Amino acid sequence: HIITIEDPVEFVHKSRKSLIKQREVGMHTRKFDNALKAALREDPDLILVGEMRDKETVNTALKAAQTGHLVMGTLHTNSAVKTIERILNLYNADEQNAMRVAIAESLVAIVAQGLCRTTDGKRAAFHDILINTEAIKDYIRKGNYDEIVELMSQNEFDGMITMNKSLFNLYQEGRITEETALEMSPTQNEMAMMLRGRI
Repeated sequence: HIITIEDPVEFVHKSRKSLIKQREVGMHTRKFDNALKAALREDPDLILVGEMRDKETVNTALKAAQTGHLVMGTLHTNSAVKTIERILNLYNADEQNAMRVAIAESLVAIVAQGLCRTTDGKRAAFHDILINTEAIKDYIRKGNYDEIVELMSQNEFDGMITMNKSLFNLYQEGRITEETALEMSPTQNEMAMMLRGRI
């Protein structure tokens, strides 16, 4: 049983192997938060929140996750760490410590994605993938975001990867140019060092 809450519904999914209910903000519900609260009463296996724009929606999504529901949400950010920071910036300074703990305990993973032009004129995705290991949980609780990025770059065996490493892999495969790798990189100095073999 899958429930999506979107603004707008971009693709209509057919119920084949799962029951899929799609709700559109403005048509079926007034706000993401209201739809999310209603969804919890329907015993869903998965809740997709199309956009986590406000504090109320994040609070309800976290409560759903803390009660055992699988919740997926989207945010417009350019890295996994920026996603955490963006969520925390919705809260006052005195609320952020409690939110770091809640995020650390509820989070499974964050995937940030970008698209870049390839050498053959098509597009390729590059990713920032954060898996919430015990070490990552500890860094989130403490607010040590630089350490999270460092750990991500060292732990590809856990399924983690940074955007720079993902771009570098595309460059090594000959799918993108050096210029594209630099242009799309969130940290261009680090990418320049990777391209010159210094990292």
